[in-house]
Amino acid sequence: MFLKEVLKKKKLCVEKKKVTMPLKELESGIQWSNRRSFFQRFSKRYSNEIKIIAEFKNASPSSGFLGDKVDFAEQILKYERGGAEAISVVTEQTYFGGDNSYVKSAKEISFLPVLRKDFIVDLYEIVESKHLGADAVLLVAEILTPEKIKEFIKACSEYDIDVLLEAHTEEALSQILRVFDGTFVVGINSRDLSSLRVDHYRAERMVRQVPQNVPVILESGIRDKNDIDRFKQYGVSGFLVGTILMRAKDPEGTLKRLKYGAS
Repeated sequence: MFLKEVLKKKKLCVEKKKVTMPLKELESGIQWSNRRSFFQRFSKRYSNEIKIIAEFKNASPSSGFLGDKVDFAEQILKYERGGAEAISVVTEQTYFGGDNSYVKSAKEISFLPVLRKDFIVDLYEIVESKHLGADAVLLVAEILTPEKIKEFIKACSEYDIDVLLEAHTEEALSQILRVFDGTFVVGINSRDLSSLRVDHYRAERMVRQVPQNVPVILESGIRDKNDIDRFKQYGVSGFLVGTILMRAKDPEGTLKRLKYGAS
């Protein structure tokens, strides 16, 4: 139900954007030189280093409000000082309180690659992401057909933007692995899109199915260093962490503890 509502509103929103700012106008505003490689930072498996994508989100359906008392600029700087390898910003407005301006702001504040997280359903949004300055976009396999996935991956390559292609189920993961061409990073999300519950056992089973030559990032439900170590043994390329950082009184210190353990 949640996902259907998100996609319904998202498609209506995109159609309105196409009228307000046509595709050609979007393309004319792209700055091609402001590129930071997301893929290179997460392309290797079995590294000794723990690499974290630190996420900014104002809210989520599972956690409620998170960012109402958090200063965006200061939070991004704390992420960078805490040793984040990349920044994720959620731009979906209705359920996550996001805003497209977060992409540009994060690029101006930090030197790290910026991932735009949203429910991307239209080619327009990939061009929009490049226009905003995103270095990478999240694509969710469960909401896209195999044909759309291939089309969007090709478009991202043409617009010089990296891809984190995410699966929540084993079926979606199989679909992703069939189209894997060595140009994108696979995401394993522990959260069930229907119930919104986190299931690390399912995620662990899925991670074990990913070939060692395929870069993979574990997403959702990371609470502490034990969760990091649990998946690190399978050689994951990185971790996407949001809620605990948004709730933390000391996000910089929390990031360091996730990377290095208790200090």
